[in-house]
Amino acid sequence: MGVRAFGRGMVLLAATVVALGGGTAVASGATGKEPTGPVQPNIIAAAIYSVGQPTIAPPGANDWNCKPSAEHPNPVLLSNGTTANAYENWANLSQKLANAGYCVFAGNFGGSPGAFLQTVGPVAGTAGQLATFGDKILKATGASKLDVVGHSQGGMNPRYWIKYLGGASKIGKLIGLSPSNYGTNLFGLLTAIQAIPPARDLVGVTLS
Repeated sequence: MGVRAFGRGMVLLAATVVALGGGTAVASGATGKEPTGPVQPNIIAAAIYSVGQPTIAPPGANDWNCKPSAEHPNPVLLSNGTTANAYENWANLSQKLANAGYCVFAGNFGGSPGAFLQTVGPVAGTAGQLATFGDKILKATGASKLDVVGHSQGGMNPRYWIKYLGGASKIGKLIGLSPSNYGTNLFGLLTAIQAIPPARDLVGVTLS
């Protein structure tokens, strides 16, 4: 985790405290195309947008009717970094991948359902949620394997899935964007969240 990531984390914590009233949950169906937000220029703009809609899918993602092409046979699962929800983390790259012809999927893992903060729970639990979502993708698309692109902790969590939860036979490629392979508590930020009752309740998970 670098200074840039730490600064983003502080912005997210501040935004979360402002948003403690809760966001508007967007239902995600098992079939069809989920509601998505617009493309964003950077993660901060995406975070601000997602404060009010923390469950909205990033653009180009979560079309459950998408069928992989011969050119791109593996659907792509986007795995979020520490504190990031799916829209916040992928509101730019997801659309580029979809435009390139990939079936793209992203979800919220490791956080309380509907919460702004995600990917803050224990690795094993987050990896288990990734694995379940991955199985859903494979079933919907009919693909035999999927590729995973993960940012920060999102590049590390799938390694647990591969090693302990049967992911080795289901993941074709794992691409880590600055993966935190040795874990992180975001310079103590995640510990601090646990010390602030409203933030802890919003996250809804035990971090220890």
